[in-house]
Amino acid sequence: MVRLKLYNQDLFCGAQAILWEMEELGAKPLPSIRTISRILARNELTHRRTGKYEAKGTVYPVLSSALPNQTHQIDLVGPCYLKGPVRFYSLNIVDTATVRCGLQSSLSKSGQTILDGCWGAWKRMGIPERVQIDNAMSFFGSPTHPRGMGPLIRLCLHNGVEPWFIPMAEPWRNGMIESFNDRYQQMFLGKVNMAT
Repeated sequence: MVRLKLYNQDLFCGAQAILWEMEELGAKPLPSIRTISRILARNELTHRRTGKYEAKGTVYPVLSSALPNQTHQIDLVGPCYLKGPVRFYSLNIVDTATVRCGLQSSLSKSGQTILDGCWGAWKRMGIPERVQIDNAMSFFGSPTHPRGMGPLIRLCLHNGVEPWFIPMAEPWRNGMIESFNDRYQQMFLGKVNMAT
């Protein structure tokens, strides 16, 4: 029923989204993501949504990217796993003009880790005029202070970088980094076996 509700609202309706929705509803006990995935597979509910995503009508400017370091798109991938098992996150950054990318792996997705990853990538790629990011808590704040400026926003403002947050639940607005993330997961994480 939770999956059907998410599907009818045109929202993501995979195992992770279902678990989050069940948490919001206060369901106890919560099943694991693997259990939800098995239930979806058993009931043949794992097919991808057909057709293109349609914008929800939110006006959002197209950021210029004619020159290097005008616009960087940033996203966090994870958790990813190495044999061992070791869980890690990958902060991915793409310059939309040159398609240069920077990756920074870390064991957590804390604000300080995001800060260190962005600064490390910017030292290699150059500081951009603006960054385009989604609304993940790691990017804009913290669970304890959700309305406060997170470390990434402060880093951007301190260095004259404009942070641009895409509308909620519209990942195609960050299309270049989302495409890079798909290739990263399929061509690297899905094919290369790494041991600790």
